[in-house]
Amino acid sequence: YQEGLEIRRRLVDTLGTPESLRDLSISLNRVGDIAKARGELDQALEAYQEGLEIRRRLVDTLGTPESLRDLSISLNRVGDIAKARGELDQALEAYQEGLEIRRRLVDTLGTPQSYEDVVRTSSRCLELYKKRSISDEIKTVLGLWREHFIKLMSSVSPEQADRYALKHIYGITHYAHLQRKVMEREVLLEDLKTIFKSIPMVIHTSFDELEFGEIMSSPLLQLAKSINHPSLKTENLVKKALHEVNAGVPYTPTINAILWPIGRLTAFVRWLRRPK
Repeated sequence: YQEGLEIRRRLVDTLGTPESLRDLSISLNRVGDIAKARGELDQALEAYQEGLEIRRRLVDTLGTPESLRDLSISLNRVGDIAKARGELDQALEAYQEGLEIRRRLVDTLGTPQSYEDVVRTSSRCLELYKKRSISDEIKTVLGLWREHFIKLMSSVSPEQADRYALKHIYGITHYAHLQRKVMEREVLLEDLKTIFKSIPMVIHTSFDELEFGEIMSSPLLQLAKSINHPSLKTENLVKKALHEVNAGVPYTPTINAILWPIGRLTAFVRWLRRPK
């Protein structure tokens, strides 16, 4: 990556084209990603910041949807580093700017990628709003997350929707726990049913007749059959894990990555269903 970065710097000096500048920003992000993975946050931030400035210039020059999306990606990266350094104000500022850009791109493009981009950045903002106890913003961004997750599910094929649902299962969990503070439990349970009905792999299920554990087990078992995920070694493992979730048994590391969010959701809905 470092060698490629130096080559791209020379090409910018020689050509100075928007394409060469974008290539340079990509190399800077890759170098930053490696530094971040090594825990070298200062070096990562330096690379991301340089890439961010290049992408701001490209937006000023081109103003295309691609340049705007590239800018939002850089803002997320800078925000991630600021969050890792405990600089929550700076992180939130970067995420908020990125979210506004991505909302504009939804209006312009209306593509599955644009919906997922809003879902991703909304999740980042929600995490920091929760830490800062900014309740008004939490409510607004929860609405954005929900709206664009459902749009995402309805804009792709059933097979793609299955995979998006697995990728965002933690986001669904986070959404439920935050909404718990502002919704009555019966209203929230209905809201969760609406979200899960938007996922094609479970749309055939009559949610009104099922307990929440059954609602969750149906899509998960279908995912186990269709998705080659390292944490889902066999369908039997998933069945065993679901049984442990319902029995309250602590998770093993093998199944924790996928089933921890589902366990939180199951426990949460038990709370919803508790006697008043």
